[in-house]
This record gives sequence, C-alpha cells and structure tokens, in this order.
Amino acid sequence: MKTIYFHIGYPKAASTFLQKNVFKNQEKIHFINEHYWDELFELSKFLFWSKKDEFENNINKYLNLFDKLDSNKVNVISHEGYSNFSSNPNFRIDEIFLRIKKISEIKKIRFKFILVIRRQGEYIKSRYAQGHGLTGFYSVNKNFTKFKELKNYFYRKEKTKYEINAFETFDYFKTYNDLKKILNSEPKILIYEDLSINPKYFINSLVDFLGIKDQNIFKNIDFSIKNIGRKDPVSGEYFRKKNIYHKPLRGSLNLLADLIPFKKFFFNFFTRKFKDKVKIISYKIDRFINRHDKIILTNVDEYKIKEYYKVSNENLSKLLKRNLNDLGY
Repeated sequence: MKTIYFHIGYPKAASTFLQKNVFKNQEKIHFINEHYWDELFELSKFLFWSKKDEFENNINKYLNLFDKLDSNKVNVISHEGYSNFSSNPNFRIDEIFLRIKKISEIKKIRFKFILVIRRQGEYIKSRYAQGHGLTGFYSVNKNFTKFKELKNYFYRKEKTKYEINAFETFDYFKTYNDLKKILNSEPKILIYEDLSINPKYFINSLVDFLGIKDQNIFKNIDFSIKNIGRKDPVSGEYFRKKNIYHKPLRGSLNLLADLIPFKKFFFNFFTRKFKDKVKIISYKIDRFINRHDKIILTNVDEYKIKEYYKVSNENLSKLLKRNLNDLGY
C-alpha cells in the first residue's frame, strides 16, 4: 500500500512556509503540489462542493493524480483548505474526511496527516485579516465585516448552526479525533509557536514523522528572517489584506513608492526594520481611509476565546504531554 503524507493546515499556521521552504525542491520529497497542482485543485474543489450522489458517481474521474506517485521518494500533499471552513453551508470537515477515506479505499493508499495548530486568538485575527472571500468570515455572517461583530460571537448565547460549524474548525482536538476515527490514522500535530521558540525541534519532529533519516535535509533554512506581515508587533493589531470582496489593499505608501524611479535600488539603502515600520504606518493609513475597525483583541476577548476552546485545548495538552496553556492556548 502506497503512503501519502497529507499536510491539511491549518491556514495561517506556517502553511506557506512549509510549502515553499520545506516540501518544495527537496531531493527526498515528491511534492505533488509542485507537479500536479491543477489536478489537486480540481479534486479538492470536487470534494468540497459536490453533492452526495454526484460524489459517488464521479469520484473516479478525479483520481488519476494518485497514479503519479514516486515510489522512491516521500510523497507529500499540502492543502490547508481541508482544515478550513467554507462558504458552502453544507461543508463539514468530518464529511470531507469520509470522502478522503473513500479515495483511500479505491486507490489502496494510506494517508498520514500533518496538522499545524496555532493559538486560536492569533489564528482568528490573522485569518480575518486575510480577507472576506469565499472562505472568509464574511461568508459565515455578513455582520462579520466588522471585527467587533465577530468577537461578539464569543459573548452571545444565540449562535447559528453555520457559525458553530465554522468556529468548530478551530477545535483542534476534534479535528484530531475525526482523523483518527474516520481514517484510522493518528495525525502528527505540530505547534506553530515552536517555529519561533524552537524551530529546529519543529523541523526535526516533521522530518521524523516523514520517515526521513537525514536530519540535515533542511539545514539551510534560515529561520532568522522574520516577515512582519500585517501585524503591529507592539499592539498586536492585524491589518486587512483585502477590502471585503474587493481587490487586495496594496497600501497607501506602497502606491506612492511606485512613483520613485529605480524603486528597488532606492529601498536597498534602508534596513528591514525601517521598511517594516513604514509598512505598519501604511496599513494604519489604509485602515483610517477605509474606515475599518481594528483587528485586535482585548484581554477580555482573549479570555472569552480561551474559555470557548478550553476543554479542547486541555485534552490536546494531555495528548501531546505538553501544557499548551504555557503558549497562550
């Protein structure tokens, strides 16, 4: 039986880092995304959106991808959409796992899952800042165009089924149990915060799970380069990447910078720290111009979110034999 290591997320939890720096262009890894992305995309779209009868009748049309595995390398797929909520109100992660089980049975493939978790409060802020597209919070509740309305979810007693389903995707222990029960596969859980605290431990844990004996395979990865992204490191505020459904926000100062001749050469004179500070100023100007509310959590907000996921995180701590509360979970 062939084995595929399937990294299913979470979104905003080092997915891009793993895809670009760990899985891609590695001698011992056959990264399926890199070679057959179009087929993987079509398969995923079919799994997420097809109705039951449509799935049963047409699934075999999408499985040629699994005939292209490399028996001499570690086969890896990475797609964070499999741990994400969707604009499809009928979408449930556990039902998607049942469909993956069907693929496993048809193609005689064993899936081994990789799940990177992130402190829920930070994850929600970062995920919200990414935008309100088809897989954004706006699709769950139109009032969530205001971040304060999203935060209010954790305060109010009345919640819609769709909302509960969406926020249930951040219940990491449930996702772990669903994978173990449905696919008879115990996933490897990695902790996003370890990339800052102990990156070598994070990578070595992944290498061990992939069954790669050479611990030096990723020795050239530079963990010292920090991308400030769209977060103010002082206040903890995140800044929107998109304005609701519209095109990405490039940043007011970025637009002005386009007017400077030889822009790339000009900005080489400035340090990364200085350029990051300019970015934050630009994002704050954008927030003011577009009249967006702040994507930030108060101490009370953080407490409410922690309480919401408390039981799940406590169970996960016991499973991992590690106190996640020390990391802010």
